[in-house]
Amino acid sequence: MNNKKGFTLVELIIVVAILGVLSMLAVPKFTKSKKDAAIAVHNANVRTLESAATLAKSEAKTIDWPDTEGNWKNYLQEWPEVPGGLEDEKDENGNKVEGDYTVKGEDGNITVTPGRIKSND
Repeated sequence: MNNKKGFTLVELIIVVAILGVLSMLAVPKFTKSKKDAAIAVHNANVRTLESAATLAKSEAKTIDWPDTEGNWKNYLQEWPEVPGGLEDEKDENGNKVEGDYTVKGEDGNITVTPGRIKSND
């Protein structure tokens, strides 16, 4: 009577091959999901800064918030950071998404740099 228990080498190789194929399919989707999440956070940060600047402007304040400087503390709890993973992205104006956010209000327009990123759906 043959009481050997376990898997044969062929069965183990097949399982490893199947896991390899599944990981090749899953990793790119996960990477895209991470980038999509970073883009969503960035665009939410831009909208938050635009809203804070609009409120400051309604109170007849000058808006010039370079990086974390300026009188933004009356309108935001904390200054947002540009999320990681967006180094190869460009905003709606063609500028690279890097560094810190800046906000300027001139001639009735509010400009947040870097600006929004179009989603690559």
